[in-house]
Amino acid sequence: MEIKILKELVTNIIPGINPADFTENDGLPCKLVNINSLIDGKIHQNLLNSQKLSNLTRRGTTVDDCQLRYGDVVVSERGPVFKAAMIDFEIENCFVSMNLSAFRLEHCIQPQIVVEYLNGPACQQELKSMSRGSKYLFVKLDDIMELKIPVPPQELQKKLVGYCDTVNSYLACLKKEEALIRDLKQHILASALEVPP
Repeated sequence: MEIKILKELVTNIIPGINPADFTENDGLPCKLVNINSLIDGKIHQNLLNSQKLSNLTRRGTTVDDCQLRYGDVVVSERGPVFKAAMIDFEIENCFVSMNLSAFRLEHCIQPQIVVEYLNGPACQQELKSMSRGSKYLFVKLDDIMELKIPVPPQELQKKLVGYCDTVNSYLACLKKEEALIRDLKQHILASALEVPP
């Protein structure tokens, strides 16, 4: 298996934006990915923030420069756990907020492979060891770009992505089932412990 430095696999870096730099009353409504919307390697649509952003150029960056596309990888740069997730078709054309960055990858590696590796225990340990700060941990994007990333052969990547999709779908079903069981428990207890008037 080939090992590459992440920056060798990246074609484009998309910076997190400060909405205050682009907010205008007459701006277009846009979705903003924040650190709380990254859960278990996915970006949860219902946790995206809505902002009105204009296409003004500030600090050499336009809103168009920051739009995300399918397959972009989003990474957090601060927090007790450094999170990574991939942009799905449903949330294309959104933006990343401050404390997050995103990047596009070469075609030689599937984005989901990079996300799974970044969220894995070995890489999390490495990210923590390179982090700075005492109260709030943070890691520089330049340091993230120096991570060594395993690049499996294409056929193995396809199998791994299929496996991850299957496991992630199963885990999502388990979470829904857990929520239903909790609701059922509450309903049964509320009915059984009802005090007559």
